Amino acid sequence: MIEGYGARYLRWAHLLITKGVEHMEKRFKALRFLSAVYKILAWIVLVLGVLAGLGILTLGVIGGGSLTTLTYGYARGADILPALMQGGIVVGIVGFLGSLLVSGLHFLILYAVSEFILLALSIEENTRETAYYLRGEGSLPLSTDTGVPLNS
Repeated sequence: MIEGYGARYLRWAHLLITKGVEHMEKRFKALRFLSAVYKILAWIVLVLGVLAGLGILTLGVIGGGSLTTLTYGYARGADILPALMQGGIVVGIVGFLGSLLVSGLHFLILYAVSEFILLALSIEENTRETAYYLRGEGSLPLSTDTGVPLNS
């Protein structure tokens, strides 16, 4: 264990981060909700992108020739179906990889937005709590070793 002058501040910082936030009022509930929505959307986009990629790969492997008999001719105007009919497995693999790439990128963007919102909220909470202690409106957390305030 680190001893001396710096250890006191390390313990204070650790307690401030781990225990101080628990009793502080949580603010900006709408932003916390929005962050959760972005995380859920990120996972939905990733799952749907993988499923779409698997569908494209399946169409490429099976071959689009059998698709025209399944759709009874209603899909003749679609642009992607003739490409899958002619390209076969190569187009299916390229479409699968493209779908994975695009859905993975969208997943990262949505998840990063969610984490950025939480980061901003954490910065606000830590700043508010530090200002609270610096103004002297509350006592510093007690040391876990000695049970006395860390600033003594």
